[in-house]
Parts: sequence; structure tokens; C-alpha cells
Amino acid sequence: MKLKNHFCTSVTGFISTIEEDEVDLDRGQHETSILAANILRRGLQKGLPEGLWIGTEIDVQNGKSDLMILGENSVGALCAYVLEFKQWSNVEVLKNGFSTRKWGEKDSTFELKTGDSPLLQTERYHNHLENSTCFDTTTTRSALVLPNLEKMNGNEFIDEFNKECQNRKPVGAFHLETLSKLVEELVNYFSNGVSVKAENRLRRQILKGSFTRNTNIVRKQKKSRKFTPSVVHSNTSKPVTATAERHGWVGDAEAFISACVKNTLLSDFSVKLGLSERRNVLFSSNHLAFALRKIHHTHPDLFKQLGVIIEFGLGFDGKRIDAVLVRSKSKKRQTVQLLAIEMKAWTERFMDAKNGFKPILQSLGSDTLPSKFEYLAKGGKSNTSKHPVYQVIEYIEDLKSEFDFDIHGLAWLHNVQVRLGGNLISLYRKDHIQLGQKHTVFKPSNYKKDLSLLTRNFEYPKRVENTLDCYISDHFGNESLSDCPEMNEQTLESVSGAPKLSNFAVEQAYENADYIIKKIFTPQQEKIATEIIDAAKEAITLRGRGKAPKKAVFCIEGDAGTGKTFVALAAIGRVIKFLVGMKNLDNLPHLVSLSTAASDMLSTRCTIDKKGYNVHKHFVVSRQNFNSNSRFYLSNLRLKEFKKNVPPPLLFFDEAQLQPPSSKSMQNRLYPFLKNSSSPSNFDAEKQNFEKWAEIQNYRALNKNGKLGSPWQTNSKQLIGLADVTVFFIDSKQSTRSISHNNITRESLEKEVQSLPNATWKHLQLTKAHRSGANFQQVLRTVLYGIKTPNYSGGTENFKVKLSSDLSKFLNDFKHCSNQSTSCGLVAGYTREWKSKDGIDKTNHDWDFFHGGSSILKMHWNKQPGREWISSPEVRKTQIGYFLAVQGNELDHVYVYIGDDLEAVKTAGDWETNAVIENHRPESECISDTDDNDVMRECILNQYWVLLTRASKSCTIFIENKELRSFFAHELKKAGY
Repeated sequence: MKLKNHFCTSVTGFISTIEEDEVDLDRGQHETSILAANILRRGLQKGLPEGLWIGTEIDVQNGKSDLMILGENSVGALCAYVLEFKQWSNVEVLKNGFSTRKWGEKDSTFELKTGDSPLLQTERYHNHLENSTCFDTTTTRSALVLPNLEKMNGNEFIDEFNKECQNRKPVGAFHLETLSKLVEELVNYFSNGVSVKAENRLRRQILKGSFTRNTNIVRKQKKSRKFTPSVVHSNTSKPVTATAERHGWVGDAEAFISACVKNTLLSDFSVKLGLSERRNVLFSSNHLAFALRKIHHTHPDLFKQLGVIIEFGLGFDGKRIDAVLVRSKSKKRQTVQLLAIEMKAWTERFMDAKNGFKPILQSLGSDTLPSKFEYLAKGGKSNTSKHPVYQVIEYIEDLKSEFDFDIHGLAWLHNVQVRLGGNLISLYRKDHIQLGQKHTVFKPSNYKKDLSLLTRNFEYPKRVENTLDCYISDHFGNESLSDCPEMNEQTLESVSGAPKLSNFAVEQAYENADYIIKKIFTPQQEKIATEIIDAAKEAITLRGRGKAPKKAVFCIEGDAGTGKTFVALAAIGRVIKFLVGMKNLDNLPHLVSLSTAASDMLSTRCTIDKKGYNVHKHFVVSRQNFNSNSRFYLSNLRLKEFKKNVPPPLLFFDEAQLQPPSSKSMQNRLYPFLKNSSSPSNFDAEKQNFEKWAEIQNYRALNKNGKLGSPWQTNSKQLIGLADVTVFFIDSKQSTRSISHNNITRESLEKEVQSLPNATWKHLQLTKAHRSGANFQQVLRTVLYGIKTPNYSGGTENFKVKLSSDLSKFLNDFKHCSNQSTSCGLVAGYTREWKSKDGIDKTNHDWDFFHGGSSILKMHWNKQPGREWISSPEVRKTQIGYFLAVQGNELDHVYVYIGDDLEAVKTAGDWETNAVIENHRPESECISDTDDNDVMRECILNQYWVLLTRASKSCTIFIENKELRSFFAHELKKAGY
């Protein structure tokens, strides 16, 4: 629709045209009109007359006025207000004037009182109207509008401009913080719209060209809606927003629309954007606000249930989704729906061959759809962009790797009015299109789920209701609206916390190691990771020159949640990149994780395909598989040493304090290959030589009969020599197995390293807890180990702790939370017999909770090895987690049952916590492999340290022993909980 040099004869007509029609404005003019529409919306809310005439790019003498508003004043005289818009984000002072920046690029320089300065430009338009036959000095006003300029970025210019205007025609300059004053100015200036009498006169004068040139009036303007497009209210007491550094902006739909209308969206952003990014966000977000405003009118209940996240942060790589809509599907349980939206401002003119725009075809499945597009960006720089639908597919997969939610997505070309024409046709093939009842779906043959590629008023082969608001109401309307709660802060926070190590953590570590180290890590984590990486690089470089490096051994101590595993993954990623650069992928770094469950959570595989090198290796191995029959990991490392091959450049032991002194608890063989037809003829001889060599090196352990057996020794002396650089992560308070107690310690490692002639030793510490909170961990040190602190820090770090004295309420709270959250679990100390060890059924419950003489809840222990319990929300509703099932993992909300194997005694006014060995199950790994009572007690205490430090958001505790409960309550109160 033609809008340039045209007047709309109503405010809502102008707003509706900008919202819904494809107008003949270029990108900058369109952005200016959107910002103007938002100012007028605010004016309507304050009493601005609906019948004003609004003109854009009006052709006047020696230029085009950005916005011209016509109406009547309090005495019925026809009056005009001319607004000159500048989208400057910064105005710097020069020696002779000012220098401006528009969306990050240098725009112009000017002297305020000479040349084509904004002052003279505004005044020129003002004088032209004032001297016309329609207006005079009393009925003409003008002003400069700087909607994207914060005063601190142009303070001197604004002050000088406004000072000069005291003796000039313009009223002054309005910047971002004073747009509300501009709204008040317009409301006070215009008392009425253009009356019928004045309209006839205006039409004649416009036809004559009395104050404009070749100007027209918009024909077939959209009828005023039955609702006012400026007013959006819900029944909530106030709009809901949430603070999250991870995303750009987070809030409910009402708060989002308000931020767009007031132009405060960018100033409220939590992440730093480049100025060109700010331009795109502002433009696209206003279009999204248009669609949500329609939903407010057509589906008000759904509108109140929607949350909006702009620039949704994915993982740790800096990748962001333009917008994600959020809704909770149930009032009873936290079941969240996410709709990812890739917003493109492409137009048919943009996708023109003249701009170098061309598709890059690539076979994807059975499709020959273009996977990428090439085009010339501003300044002639060649650029590429993925097909928007395939961008959405990647976003959905990334979201699924982190969230156990209902996730869908679509691509939206919001700057295309109706049909895909010109080069836009290359975005799809007709056989991809399937007509639904309310929207058209886009289904590439190699993707199972339906996706949509929408325009503003979408039309593919047939006309259907394909507006975004229609899609949203159709997509989210599948659930009963009465069952869904209004958007709330809890739901928004459930998708706004710091990214977790997802199932693709290893791939993320490889792809994004630099970003993680520089942007995510604390200075402490960065320093430790960098030292490890530098040591590994030095070893790799020396090996490449045929030299043997010094053995480097790192001992990194840190409490639960300090990021030990994450440091390992980032270091591994950086070292692999270094190896790729050296074209050496025969010997990768490895991480020995706590357990099979932990290695599954971290992902055990990573595909690296760089410059023709394709590697598909296991480089996260669980401790159970460290020397199993199927993996022979330790045996293979020893075989490398036997054959004088190069060892791994880097080897991590996570939770090294749990490493037993030998591998006797696992099935194993010394020689890592089975004899078969492809084996060398000297298989038996080599096997015997290898086993004899291992005996001479004192690597083999004694079996339970005291004779030399197959198991390897795995104490400090043996493990420090397995790689060029070996890193041990240790938390002595997580030493929960009596068999491994004091096997790998800082002291034992340092002693062995110092005995070597050519080795280096580094002891470093991670001190900041990113899980549970430092205050709560200090409470645990005091209660469990008697390590007292002079005072607490005074803050609870947004981590919630609740101590329950009512078992029934404790269990009911757990059931409610597990229905609301997919990251909740109940854990307990090993004080109940594992009756269901041989299989879970309805008759052999391990736990039968009684209250008031009757059973209130029956549950089982988790199945071994615990991977199903930690990964399945449904399993966690019926099974209690044993400490080995949760160690090395975390949940948002953890309920901890402390049994009668822990008690507190108060003597001389001071509390002391004791482990009661006889109340702990004898088969427990805490006590089953030792006769040392002190070791048993320490392992039982450590068991509870592990259970109590698994939560990232809240920990709820029930304690059987009343004295211990009082001790806990006393310390929690002191800590501010």
C-alpha cells in the first residue's frame, strides 16, 4: 500500500496500515513509522483525538517531512505538528559541531547552526507550513524526535539544541527518556481531530499543493477495529517480567507490548547487543507485538497465559533465538510449551539478484531445498544466511537438548505482506506445503515434525488464515484454556536460568571452548583451565618434535558445584581444536567421569569434522568402564606404554577421591584384545610378555587370595603416569565409598609426583559454588563436620532452603513439586533395606512412610546404576535416589530425607553431629569394605553432603533426629534462611 507522501485520516487507520499492510517505505522509513505509531498509541491512551490526520514522508519545500500531524486546537482552528525523526544512538562532540552514529555506523557530521543540521531541517519544514495558506505562527509546531538516543549518549547535543530552540521555531528535542513529554505535548496541542468542515478545506488545499507537493490521501483505509489497538490490559495486578542475564528480555505478553510501545525494550535488555543487532531487534519485536495485540483482542484468556523471551540464549556458544513464546500447560504441574520464532525482515526487494542474492542448493535428505542464501550486505560485503526453516530445526534440537518440554518452532518473514514472489519462491517447493485447517505447514522430507514458514498475511497456493496470531492461537489452543495458568514469574524463571550441561555438553565444549572460557567462566575457572590447556599444548608440541615432555600433574580441589567437570570439558575442547590445527587426531584427551549415569549425561560421543578430518571417538568414559571387558581403557593405556607409543596428551579424573586402589571390583583382563582369526599369530606370546612386563612394573594388583591377579593397581603412583598431563579433581567431602577412602588425595598425589625425577606439580582450588549457594554449603560444613565460620555472608544467593518438621507435609510438598517441575527428586541416606533389588513390583516397597499410625506413601529405591532415575521425571516420582544415583548430577529441586544414621548431641552448649553406624545398612558402600569405624562415620557424613548439595534452586529437608533438626534450624537461621 502507498503510504509515502500520503495522509491517513485517523490515528488507528495509520497504526493499522503500518501493522498489517506492505507499505512503500524503505527500511529506515518503515522503522520510523513504527516508532511514530507507538508514540501515537500512547497518545490515544492519554486522550489524543482519534480523528487526526497522520502523514508520512510528506513532500514539502526542499525535503520530506518524516511525520506530519493535522488536527484542530481548542478554538477550532486547523493546526499542524511536524516531527523530524533521527534514529541516532550516539551523538559525539566535535571541535566545530557534532558527529552522529546511526545503528552503529557513522551517519553524519554537522554544525548546529549551519548546513543541513537537524535544527535547520526541522525549522525549514516549520517555516514552510507557517507561511502557507492553511497555517500560521499560532497553528504550527515542530520538534526533533530521537527515540533511540539515551541522553547520556548525546547530552551536550540535546542541551545545546534545546537552548538554541528558545530563540527558534522548533519546540525542542525529545529523546528516549522524554518521549512521554512529547506525548503530553501532542495531547495538549490537539483538542480535536479534523472536522468535516476542515476536512473539505484540507482536501482542496492538498489538491492545490498549497503546503505539500503531489500529496495524496490513503484510499481504502482499514476500518477502525472494534478494539483500540493501543490499550492492552490483563486481569493481573501488574505485568510480569523476569531478570535473566541469559536472555535479552523476559516477561509476559502484556509487559512485552508495553515495552515496545514505550520504546524501552532495548534499554531493559540483559545482554549487550551491537547497534545493528539493536536495530533488528527493535524492528522485529514491534511486528511481534502487533501479532500479540491481535491475540489480546481475539483470545484474551490465551493472551494472559503467554510469556515472551526476546533473544533467547542457547547453551554456551552465544547463539540466540529471535523470540520464544512460553506457556504453562497445566495449573497442577510444570509442563511448559515453547514456540521458537525465527524472525526475518527479508523483502522481495532484498532478495533480489541485483543484491547478489542467490540460493546455495544442497541435498538434505530427499530435498534439494536451498540450505543457505548468499547476498551482499551493506557496504558490498558478501554474507550468507541459513534457510530460516533449517535455522528453526537447529533451534528446536538445541532446546530439546536442555529442556524436557513441548517444543515447536516456525520461521516468520514479517516484512512480506502476502505471497512469496520473485526470489522468495526459492524458499519452498510446492510439495513441502500442506494446508491445515487454520495454517499452512512446511514439511521438508527429512524432518518428521511440521514447521511453518509464514509471512505477515500468509498466502501460498491457497488463501488461508496464516497470520502469526492465527498460528499462535491454533498451536496453543489445543490445550483447554481453563486448565492453563496465567503467565507467572515461576514459569519464566524455569526457562531463564543459567544453561545446564546438556546431552551435547562434549560437542558444546569442542565447538564453543573459547566462548565458554572467556565469557562463561569466572576468573578463577579461566585461570585453571588456561594453565591445564597450556601444559597440554606444550606436551603436544614437544611430542611433535620427537621429544618427551615432563609429566605434569594437576590437583584441583573444589566443593560440590564449583564447576570442576565444566573446566575439564572446556579444556578438552580447546586441546582438541589445537590437535585439529596440527592435523593430529590419533591421540585425543579423555575424561574419566564419576559413573555411567554421569557419562551418559555428559554424552560419550563427539563427531569432529574439520578440514577433512572426521573423528568419532569415545572420550568420556565412566569409572565403571575404566577397565571393563568391553572397553579395556586402562589396559589400552598400559599397552601403549608397553609398546612405547605416545600416551594421551591430557587425562582427567573427575571425583578422583572415589577411585579404588585397584580395579578388582570389575570384570577385566590384562590384555585388551580377544584372540580371533584376525589376531596376530604371536597373540599368546605377546600377551604373556605384556603380563610379565606389567608384573615387573608393579602395575598388577593382588587378588582377594593375596596372589598376583589380573586387576590393575589404580592408586596415586599408578595413575599419574598414564598421560603427559594428568588432572585430578578432588572433593574429599564426596568420598562416599569406604573402598576408595584416602586412596587418591592431594597429599598422596604430591608425594608421588615429588618422587619422580622429571615431573611438575600444581595444586589449585575452585572456591565459588555455583550450585546450592555458598551460605548453605557453609551451614553444611558446620552441621556435618563442625567447621564453623565467624559469620555468614548475609545473602542466600536466591537459593531456597526449607527445613520440615512434618513428614506428611514434606512428602506432600515433594509430590506437588514433582508434578510442577521436571527436575525434582527425593533422596535419602541408606537406612532402608533394598528389597526390590531383584525387581520392582507392587509388593516389595523399600520405603513405607508412616504418619499418625498409617501408611501415607510407599516408594522403591532407584534401580542400578541410576541413569534412569536421574534422567526420568516419571521414575523419580516413584523411586527414591540413593547417593550413588545422584552423585555427579544435579536437579533444580531436591527433597532430602535424613534417617536415623545421623544424630546430634549438645554438650556444654555446643552441638556435635555423629554418624550412627549400626543404623546404616551393612551392605552400603559407605561401610561394607572397611573395618575402620572412623572411615565408616566419615563416609556416612559424606553421603549426606552429596545428597544435600545436589539442588540448584531449592533444597527441602526432613530429619528424623529432633536434636539434629534443631541444630540445622539454628544454623539456617544464622545464615539468613
